[in-house]
Amino acid sequence: MKAAEIESVLEAAEADGLLSPEIEFGAAFRAAGRHRRPMTEESLRNVASAYASAGLLGASQIATAEMLERLGDAPRNAELAEAIASGLPQDILEEALRQPDGFSRTADALRIAAANVQPPPTAVFSANSANSEFDPLLLAALKEGAEIFLAQEDVAPARQASRLLDVSLAISPDGLESDLLCTVAEAAGRSLGDGVLLINGLGAAVLSLGLPYDSDEGRAVAAALCAVVKSFATGASLSAAHAGVLGLEARRASSRKSCNVAILPISDFADLMPDCESEGAAPVCTVLTYSDEGPTLARCARLAISRTAPESLPTILERVANCGGEDLEAALGADRLKDRGFSDAALDRVSRALSDGLPLNAAFSRWVLGDEIISDDLKLAPEKFDSDGLALLSAMGFSRKDIAKAEAAVDGTAEDIAAAEFRQCGLELHVSAEAELAFASACAEALGGNTAIRVTGRNGLDMADAAIAAGLSTLLVGIRAPANDDVADRMEQILALADELAIESGASFAADENTSVSDGHGQSARTRLPDRRKGYIQKASVGGHKVYLHTGEFEDGALGEIFIDMHKEGAAFRSLMNNFAIATSIGLQYGVPLEEFVDA
Repeated sequence: MKAAEIESVLEAAEADGLLSPEIEFGAAFRAAGRHRRPMTEESLRNVASAYASAGLLGASQIATAEMLERLGDAPRNAELAEAIASGLPQDILEEALRQPDGFSRTADALRIAAANVQPPPTAVFSANSANSEFDPLLLAALKEGAEIFLAQEDVAPARQASRLLDVSLAISPDGLESDLLCTVAEAAGRSLGDGVLLINGLGAAVLSLGLPYDSDEGRAVAAALCAVVKSFATGASLSAAHAGVLGLEARRASSRKSCNVAILPISDFADLMPDCESEGAAPVCTVLTYSDEGPTLARCARLAISRTAPESLPTILERVANCGGEDLEAALGADRLKDRGFSDAALDRVSRALSDGLPLNAAFSRWVLGDEIISDDLKLAPEKFDSDGLALLSAMGFSRKDIAKAEAAVDGTAEDIAAAEFRQCGLELHVSAEAELAFASACAEALGGNTAIRVTGRNGLDMADAAIAAGLSTLLVGIRAPANDDVADRMEQILALADELAIESGASFAADENTSVSDGHGQSARTRLPDRRKGYIQKASVGGHKVYLHTGEFEDGALGEIFIDMHKEGAAFRSLMNNFAIATSIGLQYGVPLEEFVDA
């Protein structure tokens, strides 16, 4: 194959989505270039600590941004001093004051920085060093969101050239386009030199041929596809067994310099291969695709039904396209909605929104229904339901139980319809972990290793152990754990107390000696002011300063709080007087007579 021909084949394959542009291996696989090391207790603790620190960094940046936003566009010095006392970093405040659009710009910058906090690099350990004694520490790291690669082989350098190949696009309505696949694999292999060619779309390819993922036939075809790609990309031999599955002839090995062929979990897979319908050796995640017209079957799903039950294809397409109406009927019932004031136009908008894959909350929101329908038909205020369709349903008389049932009915309805139809055609879309391991193992055998699967933290470590035992590398992807019930309960109590303290500091309490009470230990306890209280405003002049004295009284008329307002003085002096008023009011609440403050 000459250079011009290679270039032409690569350009056409990239245009068709069969092959990705050439990228550095590190952009495709985050663990690239990292050396395998033995797993130890210390190394796992370090991994957990690194990911926890990254999470805290993002959270602190968001919290600081919120503090700045609460200050507004032009805060006074006293407010800034209070913010510093509340924990706003001095350097952040100085930066906000330095910027032209200071506080809002700095807050935006902090939010952007929080969104772009880079996670620590993937930890790479030797697969054979993992054992059950490390499980607690491994799970602790995964709960912090860690990404850990248990490697059977060394990982190629990050700067190595690589491409992603979608083998499913070599399947047409007529079957496998073997010439296309072989030509593209050879061109990719020659262009990469000693780089890495990453196989994807195996699950979609098997489904496109009308074969169940969890079947001997499906595994045999996947293994044969891997063997063909490896043979043409690297010059390796193609055995008669693998060639025969696809109706090809066996090949002898050549001596040319070859690239590496692997199956690995891809970082940012959707960005690199947006049209690929399955990753690596994994099964197809969804058989649906969404467009402006609503949901429809994905390419591999159409090919599968065309091969197994072509007469059913129009019916399935119609059912999937109209699932919004079925969603609505199953969720709440069109008649019930009409009885509560929903017009046909409103129901049509909701149905189309559900067909587009929107959740129930969004489908009944202001942005779907429109102000006219909410105000004129439903007699409600549109601004209350900007993004809260569930509140609108509640306002229209649906109970919490009704709404919960509706959400459950809507969730995944189109997928459920498709799964049921596929099941009738002998194709099961829900695949077990054991089936995925068997499929990946068949591919690994054809490639001679270089195969890894992705395991999420929710699946625990059992699947990872089974994968390692089968000779597969495993990428463990942790999911940062939310607060447990104990933490959530404690946070609720802390926040309630914080609200209470904020109210107390904003509206100071007081009590005179007639309203003070004992706490049983000889100490005065606070007597709170009523929420609605009387008082007066007195204008006065003290030392040439004009002041306005605001008071608050208990139900018996006793003085309970004071505020001192000084309109024409500096912010620092106003803040000083505010703090004086707060201190005085708290003393009044605890029973200190006003005369004590005057005499002092």
